[in-house]
Amino acid sequence: MKDEYPEMILVHCVIHRENLVAKNITPALNELLRSVVKCINYIKANPKCERLFRQFCENENVGYVKLLLHTGVRWLSKGNCLKRFMDLYDDLGDFLSDKPEMNPLKTVDGKAFVSYLTDIFEKLLQCSNKTLVDAKTKIFGFVAFIEVGQKIFLTKILTSLIG
Repeated sequence: MKDEYPEMILVHCVIHRENLVAKNITPALNELLRSVVKCINYIKANPKCERLFRQFCENENVGYVKLLLHTGVRWLSKGNCLKRFMDLYDDLGDFLSDKPEMNPLKTVDGKAFVSYLTDIFEKLLQCSNKTLVDAKTKIFGFVAFIEVGQKIFLTKILTSLIG
């Protein structure tokens, strides 16, 4: 078709375009996402560890007793995995306290960034009945929100330096 209509523009579907964006997140966020997946896989890959985690959650009266597995093939699962991980964040910190996979996530910034990733994936990837206009509106609205936040932040810094 491209040979016959050279002016035609090829576009990935909206969901696949968002997946491409998700694959190209900043290195710091990508490293945290990998740490989350490593923590989940550590528990899910070992039946004994998964059973111990379930017992731990039952003893702590946590709402969930199971993590959701993320696979590269089912990329929409990232949002669901991150949401469940954040719901169990404090309990996972206790359960995996001695594991190096959890170290980057234990910091205040680590928790904030994982929360940020959870929100991003929930807002951009987990929406149903999506059209190109909906996706474009959400993305441009989010970019505008970030720009306004930056201006407010810079204004506060400048007024504190001047005043």
